[in-house]
Amino acid sequence: MLIEIANLRLAAENPRKAPADEAAHLSLVASMKAHGQITNILVRPGDKPGLFDIIDGGRRFQAAKAAELEQLKADLYEGTSDAGEIGAAANMMRAAMHPLDEAKVIARLAANGESLDSIGLRFGKGQRWVEQRQKLDRLSPKAKTLFR
Repeated sequence: MLIEIANLRLAAENPRKAPADEAAHLSLVASMKAHGQITNILVRPGDKPGLFDIIDGGRRFQAAKAAELEQLKADLYEGTSDAGEIGAAANMMRAAMHPLDEAKVIARLAANGESLDSIGLRFGKGQRWVEQRQKLDRLSPKAKTLFR
């Protein structure tokens, strides 16, 4: 379902109390501007009709506001577990991509004629990051195996 940003708020039990660092936030904002919302947020009905509390997706919510999106796609949580537990479980399940996996995608985009600046902007990264990923992609198969 689509929910207006104005009708969303973070659940009081949201386990993430320390905000992501500025670079991570800006990367997510850049991604949302370039790609839109990729992953739905998880919500439960709030205490007023039409209002929803975010159980999982607080960073996406903040980034969507910064990217000036008007709505977010959401899934309605219908389970019985506490919102803090669900939010913590969702956050603990995530793992960053391996740099070599990122490198393969970046190399493909560059091979298709994308500029380094364009690639960096789409992922909220600088040109240096893009260049580093290109260098990783050019490693020998043996070096890649060792790096993994």
